[in-house]
Amino acid sequence: MVLIGLANALADEGCHLIGHIKALAQGVPHGHLYASLVSLEQGVSLRGELSPDLREARLTFNIIAYGIGQDRLPGLLEGCVLKQFQSAVRTGGQA
Repeated sequence: MVLIGLANALADEGCHLIGHIKALAQGVPHGHLYASLVSLEQGVSLRGELSPDLREARLTFNIIAYGIGQDRLPGLLEGCVLKQFQSAVRTGGQA
């Protein structure tokens, strides 16, 4: 999952505390999925559901991380999202 991959990437880059990582996927034609991670020990909590006929989704992330520069977050996030989508393509949608 993107949030766990991002949390691990943040730790690898020197982040010493994750306040939270939250994500919202708003689906087209409808549906939404909200994901939240406050610690790796607690894992990711999910709410909502995306439509089975999902054509596209708008992703929004909110990240509070201490010990890492804000300028490094976009690259880390982009890399984690790309890795997740590539994995989904290889496994037929099961990432």
